[in-house]
Amino acid sequence: AEEQQSVRELAAAKTGLEADLGDERERNRVVQQELIEAEQRTATYGACSRDAVKLAEELHRSAIAWKAADKEAAEAQQQAANAVNESRAARAEAFAMRAQLAAAS
Repeated sequence: AEEQQSVRELAAAKTGLEADLGDERERNRVVQQELIEAEQRTATYGACSRDAVKLAEELHRSAIAWKAADKEAAEAQQQAANAVNESRAARAEAFAMRAQLAAAS
């Protein structure tokens, strides 16, 4: 009778251990799946980070180009203003010469 009781206890312990092992395997599977998902997110974030760096570099190059174009436009505007001033001065000088010629005549 004691022997049968021991066998039953051992069988119950074995069943409990097998259940625990099954639970542990399931937890291990869940953790591995979470690890795979985390690795996928990491790869996605890495790709997004690389894309963001490339975009920032492109924007920086564009900003430099815009700055150079803006400087050229400002220089052209200044040259145009100088040309207008020179033209006005030349017209004023011509007007003054005409006035002198008219007065001398």
